[in-house]
Order: sequence, then structure tokens, then C-alpha cells
Amino acid sequence: MSRIALACTGLGYVPRGFERYTRELFDTVRDDVDVTLYAARSHGPREVAIRVPHRDGLLARVGDERAYHLEVAAFAGRLALRLRRDGIGVVHYSEPYLGNVLAALRRRLRLDVQLLLTDGLGLTPASAARADRLHVLTPHAHAAAIAGGRGADALFEIPYGLNVGAFHATHEQAASRSRLGLPIDGRIVVDVAAVNARHKRIDVLIDEAARLPAEWTLVVVGAPEEPELLARGRAALGDRFVHVRLAREEMVHAYAAADVFAHAAREEGFGLGIVEAMAAGLPVVVNRSDHFAWLIGDESQLVDVDEPGAIAAGIVAAHADAAARNRARAETFDWNVLAPRYVEMYRRAQLGTRP
Repeated sequence: MSRIALACTGLGYVPRGFERYTRELFDTVRDDVDVTLYAARSHGPREVAIRVPHRDGLLARVGDERAYHLEVAAFAGRLALRLRRDGIGVVHYSEPYLGNVLAALRRRLRLDVQLLLTDGLGLTPASAARADRLHVLTPHAHAAAIAGGRGADALFEIPYGLNVGAFHATHEQAASRSRLGLPIDGRIVVDVAAVNARHKRIDVLIDEAARLPAEWTLVVVGAPEEPELLARGRAALGDRFVHVRLAREEMVHAYAAADVFAHAAREEGFGLGIVEAMAAGLPVVVNRSDHFAWLIGDESQLVDVDEPGAIAAGIVAAHADAAARNRARAETFDWNVLAPRYVEMYRRAQLGTRP
């Protein structure tokens, strides 16, 4: 039976969702599947470091997008040279551009490998067409893939996983606030998201926080992709706006310090930060959409994020009695629950041939 390659270009130095998902998936299934992790850095058995110039190092001078594409192309080239030698029959990845380069190299090098793409971005059928098999995260994405012409035998639907227990509220709120330098008194609404307006709509969240009573502080945890939004937050809210970047192991304190989680994006490919907040027992305020209704399973925590004042009203109206419901829903995304489905996905990919 062919071996699985689980590949991620930035794993080891980039703190994105793709990298975290790849790392945790590998750790979850490695004892049950013949899988090797190919990443920027390796840390143990069945892990291979693919060393290429990094997007935030030597390549940074050419601009973010071009630097990323150059890094991925170099990574794919070195990975492709190893696939036949390492007995790899299936390459599983989450970065569409990585798959595009691998598909071109597969033709050129005549590699007998299948490409399995996890779509965490909500790609169009055309954007995912080069993948032989497609892994989607939600029922809505599954229906869209079928409608776009993807055959059911080349399609898997499994949500992202997380270690739910890591986010259970085991830290005192005051202690977590003190640890992060946040106000001890008053109420805190948190969002865990990249600081941008185009998708995460942090500008909208700032405007909504400005509608809240003075006891509320907005805390945004994430990479400052659009730094001008930080200035906007300080101008609108003063000391009631706080931006922090946290290591993965510190994230639990961001949730423990908060009273409510709010997110202004209209849609997400999945919404892992939302599920983390639910696992921590926080009420959440997110957009009223089919996807978020499925993700949360509770219509009372949905608002129209395009209606001025709706997010602020949802924050004020959020009830702590949502904690038990949210924790129970989050448990359905625990890695221990999802692991057998991922193992079965790999088993089917290993036994199959390219569609």
C-alpha cells in the first residue's frame, strides 16, 4: 500500500491555521497510518525538513505574494524529487498553489502520485481542479463541490479538528487578564483573527465596539496584516482597544480573559477560532449564515454583521448560559472524535487510483 505525504511549506515557523492543522493531524494519525510529514522543519521520526529560502527571510525583498510563491515553488521542487524515492503514493496538502506546482512537476517527472487537497478557503471548482481528491470541511462545501462536478468517489467531508480539552476554562479570568496585561475590571470582547478589513473586517468590529458601553474593552489577537487598523482602533477606542500576538500555548489565556467572542467576517472556510472560543465556554457573536448556523448549532448567537449596531447588540445580549451548549458542540470537533474519519480518508486514498 502506498505511503502518505503530509506537506506544508511553512510548518515550523509560520503560525497560521494551515500549519497548525497539518501538525495536529499528523500527530493524531501517525500511529494508524503510514504517513510522513514534510515541512520547513522536522522534530522527530517520520518528519522530513524541506529546506528552502523563506518568505520572511531572503525572499522578503520581492514582496509578500511573490515571496510566498517562490518559497512554495522551491519547496514543491525538492519535495517532488523525494516522492518516488520515499515510496509516496498520495500527497496531502492545504495550500492550493503547492498543489498547482506539484501537478506540473508530476507531469514533467512522470510521478505516479495522487494529490489530495484540503480546502480551507472555499475554493471554486476550477481552483481545486488539479487535485485528484478533495477534502472539504462542511456540508455546504460538500454540496458545492458536487454541484461543481466533483465526483463523490473523489470527495471527502471531515471538519477541522482541535484538542478541545486544551481550551477548557482551567484558568481564572483575573489571572489570565493580568498575564496578558489586560484590564482586570470591566468586560472584554475578544476576536482571534488576522488584522485586516478585506476578510476579517476588523474595521467593522472596531466600529461596533465603539457603540458598546465604556465598561467594554475590545481585544484582537492576530497578525497585523493591515497595521493602519491598529491606529484606527486606538483612535476610536483609546485604551479600550488592545492588540496582542500570542504563541499557540498562550491562546487559552485570551479566551479565559474574555466574556464574549465576536467575529465580523461574513464567512469563513471553517472558523477554528470560533470553535476554540466555544470550547472555552464563551458565548459567540457571528454572522447569520448557513455555514455559521451549522458550525455553532445555535441561532441565538447569530446576527446580521452588515447591519450597523447588530454586533454590538449581540455582544451586550450574550448570555453565559450558552457555555454548556457551546462546549458540547465543540466536543464534536475534537481530534479523538474525528481521527477515525481521517484514517478512513487516507485508507481510501491509498487504495484508490487517480480519478
